[in-house]
Amino acid sequence: MPPPPPRERPADAAVRTVLIMGASNVSLGLRPILRSLRGGLEGELNVLIAAGHGRSYADRTVTFGRSLPGLLRCGAWTAYANRPAGPPPLVCLTDVGNDLLYGHPPATVVGWVAACLDRLGPDAEVALTLPPSRRAAALPAWQYHTVRGLLFPGRDPLPWIEMRRRADELHDRLSALAESRAVKPLEPPAEWYGLDPIHIRRSRRREAWEHIFSGWRSFRTEGEAALPYVPPVWGRAEQVRVFGRTRSTPQPVWRRNGLSLSLF
Repeated sequence: MPPPPPRERPADAAVRTVLIMGASNVSLGLRPILRSLRGGLEGELNVLIAAGHGRSYADRTVTFGRSLPGLLRCGAWTAYANRPAGPPPLVCLTDVGNDLLYGHPPATVVGWVAACLDRLGPDAEVALTLPPSRRAAALPAWQYHTVRGLLFPGRDPLPWIEMRRRADELHDRLSALAESRAVKPLEPPAEWYGLDPIHIRRSRRREAWEHIFSGWRSFRTEGEAALPYVPPVWGRAEQVRVFGRTRSTPQPVWRRNGLSLSLF
């Protein structure tokens, strides 16, 4: 079946802001994210993305010499506060599990997510993903330690039984937070993941992001829209430290096809 024809967009259409906060799943899924947004939303889009491998919701993280601030402390919030006038903003909060691997207790992590929700304002439509607990439930201890050692080296590992307990607690606390804020949480299906229990499989990324974004009332699942080539943009966040040296990049880093992309 051929893709649907692009919808006509009025030249004077208001700009809608989309804020996505997460970690490596967002980084790895950049192209399907942009194509899903362009295919499922009307009008001009101002896309703000704060992500990166191992990103914490509060702490500064360092990966292969590249250091980024915690999501609560990054420049995306200034850009969000200064967003252009338009329809209610759309927000996705995801990858809320890395901080467990940094040793933070579930109550602290959920407090950080609650702080994010407090900053969004009453008109924002929010999609919140829960940790992939169904995939984690089937994970043997050796696989947990292998993945943790590869992706989060240099950290004192918690025993698998304790990490499982904390993951379950985080899941329950996030679910309760979502209910208290009238946000519908998404439980990631186990089939999105392979041997790697953290990252969505490449073959399922388009499906996964469309499913996540369907939590917004204004999103229409119509298949991916055509996009021109998106150049490599990761590493071009607004503020990043590379081996101790601060590097600044003006935003947005990419603008095409009625969509602008800013990274934080």
